[in-house]
Amino acid sequence: MDYQKVDGRLAMEYDAAPTDASKRFAVFVRTRTPLSEEALRELEQMKVSRPKPTDSVLTMELSTLEVSALSDRSWVISIRSSHQLRPLEE
Repeated sequence: MDYQKVDGRLAMEYDAAPTDASKRFAVFVRTRTPLSEEALRELEQMKVSRPKPTDSVLTMELSTLEVSALSDRSWVISIRSSHQLRPLEE
């Protein structure tokens, strides 16, 4: 896994997760554009609905194995953890 492409929060969650791929991470994936046909096929396999060559930021839910594999792709710039926002208390 290329830790330089992964934000600190995601790296800590990744390291603490079981290696059996049962843990899923909600992430933002920033990509180089235009995406190649190979990259588009790989994104479709990861359940991205109709990726386009011009997509530069994607939201995804990935397993530990997918985070590791995607971080090693040359067309991926960064992978950031997406945490659920909650309303501010009044």
